[in-house]
Amino acid sequence: MMKIIKVNKYRVNQKILQQALEVLRTGGVVVHPSESSYGLAVDPRNSSAIKRLFRLKRRSSGKPVLLAAASIDQVEDIVRLSTSLKRLIKQHWPGPLTIVAPAKRRLDLTGTGRPAVQIAIRVPAAAWLRALAKGLGYPVTSTSVNLAGQPPAYSPREIRQIFSEKKLQPDLLLAVGTLPHRSPTTIICQKGQKIKILRPGTIKI
Repeated sequence: MMKIIKVNKYRVNQKILQQALEVLRTGGVVVHPSESSYGLAVDPRNSSAIKRLFRLKRRSSGKPVLLAAASIDQVEDIVRLSTSLKRLIKQHWPGPLTIVAPAKRRLDLTGTGRPAVQIAIRVPAAAWLRALAKGLGYPVTSTSVNLAGQPPAYSPREIRQIFSEKKLQPDLLLAVGTLPHRSPTTIICQKGQKIKILRPGTIKI
């Protein structure tokens, strides 16, 4: 059964944060608020947690999930950043800009057991999401709360409806109330000497 804790969107309560981190450390799933919709966080180093995340969303394996980091230092530990990407992230992070860059770490982000060659990652403006990554000491997943092919969830009520009759549920919901409907993150990568927009979003490049 999913545990629901009401939290302040902008102020991280350390006692509640420790509860959320314990869930992540033991392979569980935490529902967190982001700049747009609610997201699902697991420890990406835990292959069992990643597979559970895919089952939870009924997402077909092979489609990678995004990561959220606490800082640029965490990002640089995970991926190789080009000069152009570094320039852009200094302008837009923390914020809704996701970059796709070559992986440094062997992480299965597709649920297939194969390590990712490229990783999509960002430093979010959302306080709780950054706090989860900082507390864990490693980036966490941040994929929208929804079943595959369905729209994202913007409120605790929608999240309860999604999982109300499901045997498999997230372990913890950090509930801040209804979030404003915003565009998803802008996703970019570097192709040769150019920056390529993979998904238009909130930030205009």
